[in-house]
Amino acid sequence: MVRGGASRRMAAVVQPGTQVDVVWRARLDEQIGSYTVEPLQSRAGLMADRLALAGLNAICAMLHAALPERESHPALYRHSIALLNALQTSGWPPDYLRWEQALLEELGFALDLTRCAITGSREDLAYVSPKTGRAVNRDAAGDWAARL
Repeated sequence: MVRGGASRRMAAVVQPGTQVDVVWRARLDEQIGSYTVEPLQSRAGLMADRLALAGLNAICAMLHAALPERESHPALYRHSIALLNALQTSGWPPDYLRWEQALLEELGFALDLTRCAITGSREDLAYVSPKTGRAVNRDAAGDWAARL
């Protein structure tokens, strides 16, 4: 519940991608309480770039779906803000991939995509082992490729 969230003034503030300062208040932790929201930075300029807007939507959706409520993730927050700022440049897609990897690490699913788990090669890495979270070379995958 955002205090005044349905008002015209707040409609532009409570949009995906807008960086806000949020204060939650309730008498007891178990109560719903209410939020006071103050805008810090709007990213409305991304509306003109379809790819950046798709990136913004993907970032917001993944954070919403993956992170539990009332749990702090300061390193991921800093990484997310840096990525949201990078969306205004054309070179952000590699940053997005690194951000996804950081999100997985934060959730306890660290990946090692630097070299093949089987051969140690850094070339032609095409698969990820679901068991180890390590990269696998296309040739080394062999008959297991369908399972990777």
